[in-house]
Amino acid sequence: MGWKVQVVDGGLPDMYNNSVSLDDQQVMLFWTLSENSISIAARGEKKSGYLAIGFGRGMANSYAYVGWVDDSGQGRVNTYWIDGRDASNVHPTKENLTYVRCKSENGIITLEFTDR
Repeated sequence: MGWKVQVVDGGLPDMYNNSVSLDDQQVMLFWTLSENSISIAARGEKKSGYLAIGFGRGMANSYAYVGWVDDSGQGRVNTYWIDGRDASNVHPTKENLTYVRCKSENGIITLEFTDR
């Protein structure tokens, strides 16, 4: 007699310790802190081709994480430093992201990553 294993996917709320609703409940942000890293997920309605979250007091002088699914179907998450309010002030960074995932299904885009 063997074991019967059933995987129950409770979704992002079960995978992260903390969450907050943003942008009039259009975006959910989830996160878990550990000693050396933070794991983050964001989920929102796909109004354009990407989902972006930023950390800072305003648009200027903040870090942004941008997730999208490219033309080949590959999920991407890139990081940026923003030091102003126009496109010339958006600078790619080299964050050490791991466990990077981004997917788009049924009009919802979800990004996940761990930053050390």
